Amino acid sequence: MQPHCAFRRSCPELDKAPKTIQVGDYGTKALINCRNVLLGHRGSKPGVMTKNAKWALANKANAEKFKKEFGGRIAGFDEALEPSYRISPKIPR
Repeated sequence: MQPHCAFRRSCPELDKAPKTIQVGDYGTKALINCRNVLLGHRGSKPGVMTKNAKWALANKANAEKFKKEFGGRIAGFDEALEPSYRISPKIPR
């Protein structure tokens, strides 16, 4: 069985939008609302279930520190997930 992302798997089956999506902060591991995070992506830190890793960061200072260590870009939630939508056209927007 191939590993898969639970979010990607559940999206086509949703009949309504979720109230919130929470992600784990890279540093503290605390759950935070995805709309309040910055994501480090396309850097050298390998991902868990994707080739285009995305790491949630709760604030700008942590995001800049992450970028300095691993490179890549810092983006908001929607911008960082855009490549996933292109790969999986079944995901609703």
